[in-house]
Amino acid sequence: MQYLQFFSCISMLLLSFDMCRALDCAGNNANKKVASSSYVSKSGRGNFKTIQSAIDSIPPWNSQWIHIRISPGIYQEKVIIPMEKTCIFLEGFGSEFTSIEWDDHYNTAR
Repeated sequence: MQYLQFFSCISMLLLSFDMCRALDCAGNNANKKVASSSYVSKSGRGNFKTIQSAIDSIPPWNSQWIHIRISPGIYQEKVIIPMEKTCIFLEGFGSEFTSIEWDDHYNTAR
């Protein structure tokens, strides 16, 4: 019985280590930190008009850093980053100039 408990504890420990492994977005190439950059601008001067459209353009399970720069403004949109959209770096122009707002919380209809 003690061996079974010991084996169960060791198995759970090994499984938890496997699930908590971090993704190395830089890969083996230390010189290349960011694979590509996109620019979001509400005015249309960037690659995308919405933050969500920029996120949606990234392929699933991407392994290189993608830098999404967000121009100043108030973006009234619900931004969802799915688990399979990895290695995304969002950057605005500071909290005084760039804001993402959505009136959604646990008690509202989804």
